[in-house]
Amino acid sequence: MLYNNTYFDASRQTLGSRKYIGTANIPFDSIASSERDIIRAAARNAHSNFEMMHNIDISITDNSIGSGLKLNVISSNKDFNKEVEEKWAEFTTDYIDFYKEMNIADIQRTLLLQRMVDGGQFIKFTRRTNPQYPFSIQLVEVDNLDTTTKYIDNGFIADGLVFDKKGRVQGYNFKKYKNPLWEDTYSSYFFNIKFVKKEDIIFFKRNDSSRSSQRRELSEYTQVINTIRYFKSFQDSTVESASARAKLIYAIESEGMGGYNLDSDGKKYEYLNGVYTRYLKQGEKLHVVDPTVAGTRYEEFHKNNLRQLAIGRGVSYELAMRDASSANFSSIRASIIQDHKLFDYNQMNITNNFLKKIYYKFIREMALSGRFSTVSADEYILNQNEYHRHQWIAPARSWVDPYKDVKALIEKYKLGVITLSDIAKSEGKDIADIIEERAKENEMMKKAGLIQEEIK
Repeated sequence: MLYNNTYFDASRQTLGSRKYIGTANIPFDSIASSERDIIRAAARNAHSNFEMMHNIDISITDNSIGSGLKLNVISSNKDFNKEVEEKWAEFTTDYIDFYKEMNIADIQRTLLLQRMVDGGQFIKFTRRTNPQYPFSIQLVEVDNLDTTTKYIDNGFIADGLVFDKKGRVQGYNFKKYKNPLWEDTYSSYFFNIKFVKKEDIIFFKRNDSSRSSQRRELSEYTQVINTIRYFKSFQDSTVESASARAKLIYAIESEGMGGYNLDSDGKKYEYLNGVYTRYLKQGEKLHVVDPTVAGTRYEEFHKNNLRQLAIGRGVSYELAMRDASSANFSSIRASIIQDHKLFDYNQMNITNNFLKKIYYKFIREMALSGRFSTVSADEYILNQNEYHRHQWIAPARSWVDPYKDVKALIEKYKLGVITLSDIAKSEGKDIADIIEERAKENEMMKKAGLIQEEIK
């Protein structure tokens, strides 16, 4: 089976069902807590085993993250900018991951995928893997939170979050599992509780919830869990009906029973074309149930469900299914514009809630420990805002109609509503790098006696 029934039987009362009518004034996490794990399990199963949902996740990730958002340092100290970018590239390629398995691009993609499927992911600052750099990071799945609820002296603990008396998150309680080879195997506890302060960990999730009381994550599959189940049920019925049509065997009416094999009920049968065929007795009739009923209008149902899945995930049908055969140019363009808004949000989300936090910690600890040769610790302290200036450049996006899109950019530039830097960033590049490369090209052409034709 494609799905474990336990996931769906337990989640039929979803967060949008009648079960939750009248709970508008109850804190969100009090409502979602009982079903969060069930929905997450169903989402993981769907992502791994339902190719359509996996395709949607990968399409969103490819368009939002691609090969990763790139750092561009833009302080007034050009030597500092170059040194930081070089050290950052080495750090994020070889040493940022505690397990030395992923680089910064891999981590960005993993974070977005786990945000969509699980609802969120923790990034814990841990001990460094190279003495040249101040820290490494470790990805921790939300399953590792200890969800015990209790009151403490200065606040309370709920769903793994430790709150102060005013309801502000102070940190998180995680399960630290014991190794059964080292611990008492007769103990009823297989883990200890480890408290991690908020400043030592990043909780990466969506922050645009419709409920301000939401503190924990929730899978972005929530809106489509039931649709997936209905789709799977209808698809199974259709496959079974097709299989029945292929295997259907008609019985034979015949007079006389002599000379044939008889079963335990005294009924005649023989082996024909690889299957056992039974003969009917006189007076018996065969009534065949039409197996085509479940297969009627399958294509229409299939397409409508795919559209519902795309809507539930906030993307266009064309992006989700990579099928634009039934759409005209205007519809495709409108769909792409809406999809780009989702990609923009994902890029903003990963920039503000992961990349910037990692980068500021990297710059601060590297500068204060004297690991930069282009700026002293004292100078950094006095001009932190200047040395923190940077931007993240997203991968270039493909155009629907390159000629018209380029003309539109030129007109916008002439009107003064965008800059050359904006155009360069839309191509996934830094304007300073482009100018430097063009200057080199012009110099080479002059030496070769060539004149570059000006582009108008």
